[in-house]
Amino acid sequence: PCTRLLGLLALAVTTTTGLQVYTQDDLQQAIDGHSDGELNIEIMGMLFDCGCDGELTINGKTGLTIRGGVEGAGFYGELGDEEERRQLIVIRGGSDVTFTGLVFKRGFADYGGGCMQVSSSSSVALRDIDFVECVEDSGGGGALKIEGSSNVQAKGVSFKRCESYHNNGGAVSVEYSTFNAVNTSFTGCSAGVSGSSYAGGAVSVEHSTFNAVNTSFTGCSAGNAGGAVSVEHSTFNAVTTTFTDCFAVYYGGGLRLFHSNSDLEGAAFTNCATSSEFTSFGDQFYGGGVRSEYSELSVSDSSFLNCRSSKIQYCAIARWHHVGMPVGPLTNKTLVPLLSFFVQGLGAASLHFQETT
Repeated sequence: PCTRLLGLLALAVTTTTGLQVYTQDDLQQAIDGHSDGELNIEIMGMLFDCGCDGELTINGKTGLTIRGGVEGAGFYGELGDEEERRQLIVIRGGSDVTFTGLVFKRGFADYGGGCMQVSSSSSVALRDIDFVECVEDSGGGGALKIEGSSNVQAKGVSFKRCESYHNNGGAVSVEYSTFNAVNTSFTGCSAGVSGSSYAGGAVSVEHSTFNAVNTSFTGCSAGNAGGAVSVEHSTFNAVTTTFTDCFAVYYGGGLRLFHSNSDLEGAAFTNCATSSEFTSFGDQFYGGGVRSEYSELSVSDSSFLNCRSSKIQYCAIARWHHVGMPVGPLTNKTLVPLLSFFVQGLGAASLHFQETT
């Protein structure tokens, strides 16, 4: 059969805890048949899609919870060549869905959201989810694309080795929407090849809001800017969030801001860097930790350790053309190595270092 379950064959079964499904076809039928009230669906294995039936679609459905009923339950792209893999789930039409205790692995999309695409004012809650090796080609968001006034809440979620080949957001792309991440990790995610124009190795945020709490970015990279996170015309707030071993060729090894607002509280940037190899724009490889342009940035109780760029004075934070209040004093709660902090155009800067209690 085109859609199959590894190791189990059964029909959908109704239990006291909800509906148990064993194939993607059963799952799609259960979703399509849901109209009012709450529906709990348990996935009882590893659902594979060989690409014949296409992605699972959730359109205009509310009160829906999909959970893993056994260890390793979830959605898996075809184990064969990449051209045989497909996007795993599309959610649209104002749907309201919760996913919990599931794996999304090796999904692929030609345009945006290799494992999941959320659009048209939909709301999705992700709880204890693993996104693994999800890839997209040219629309952004190797694992997850959020767009069209949608809202995604992630808690206890991991994104591992997800990639966008030719766009922004190696793991997640957020456009005109909201993304909140709590106790979430991004590891080894990337956007674009070295020297490309793509940004946000883990997360790209455009005209949107991204809030991160107790979240980590490790070993993420971007071909252009924002090795971990790229923020354009948006708001990014991070509390007790770490950026470790992240890299961008040009700007912001950890974080890049452009016409945006950002509040970093208890952030730690460690071993983040921009390139020192390229020479054609060598003087522009700024902000090993953070690169901020035309933006408001507030930093408190944070550290920048061993961050590197092509110029030593731009290693931690590089700022360019800002309006607002002058630069505030560094406090003993914000640790930046000597000679690694620089703001371009001090007279028009708006970088604030605030001591908090």
